[in-house]
Amino acid sequence: HIVDFMSYVEKWTPQASREALSYFLDFFRSSTLGMGIRISKLNDTQIEAILPKRARNIDEDGGWLDSAVITAAVESFKILWLRHAPIGEFHFQIKKISYEQRKVSLTETLRVRYELSPENREMALTELRANSVTSVETSLFIFDDKDAIISEVKIISQLTSSLQLSEKN
Repeated sequence: HIVDFMSYVEKWTPQASREALSYFLDFFRSSTLGMGIRISKLNDTQIEAILPKRARNIDEDGGWLDSAVITAAVESFKILWLRHAPIGEFHFQIKKISYEQRKVSLTETLRVRYELSPENREMALTELRANSVTSVETSLFIFDDKDAIISEVKIISQLTSSLQLSEKN
């Protein structure tokens, strides 16, 4: 899995890990193809993704497309959770997304920030191990170049996991 590999690489060269993950998002994920999303910060509790102002990310008036902002938020959410995915099959099912634009921004980049507290992460993973399914509700915040919050994306997702046991021949 690409995120598992990047976690290993990050241990030795964090910058190379973020650059490789950014490259993966830009060229291999069909939902983010050409959006230019870059990972600027990634650790066990936080992720920050940069969304540049590109033709694919803006509307005809030069404003940010809500769909681009939401896509960057969903990808950030998934990447951080994949760092903690249990061994075996692990899936996301987005149940609900709500988007609130607090102010208009014409900046050159947006930053998606998501923080997953260790307590919330462990509660969800404990429930996931016990029931093979858990629900996660979280908020991601979008910042402009002046570090002001311009919007919020709330995600309710169902995480499922099933342990894979390999057979030895």
